[in-house]
Amino acid sequence: MGDKSGAPKGNNNRLVHGGEAAIKRLGRGEVFRSESPAHQAQVAIYEELDQAGLRNYLESKAVQAEAICDLFYSEIARAAQARDAELLDRRVKRWGWMRGVADRTWKLVLQVEKQGAGGDVLDVALSASEEGDNEKD
Repeated sequence: MGDKSGAPKGNNNRLVHGGEAAIKRLGRGEVFRSESPAHQAQVAIYEELDQAGLRNYLESKAVQAEAICDLFYSEIARAAQARDAELLDRRVKRWGWMRGVADRTWKLVLQVEKQGAGGDVLDVALSASEEGDNEKD
């Protein structure tokens, strides 16, 4: 192990994207340091939310997830045509994961529409999550 983050020596991912450090800070109930990549990303998200509004922000994220799904779906077709079972399996897994992300994000968009434009992000997410749990029952 190379450092306190648990990353192997020479692994600079924590310096490049800051994801691991951000997860640890959240786990300890701490806020992001102002110079951290996570804080910078958080500020950018707040600015985008402020400019676009919650519904439009969520819709843009849903559309992005759909675009990624389309890309993976095209790769699934290519892998099937090439009869590459290993690649096909990897692409189907990634497509399935992104399909779930897209579906959950679209549910949030619909929830915001139901609640009106003033919905709180956390309230909307929790409400959509509860609806999803009820659908499984």
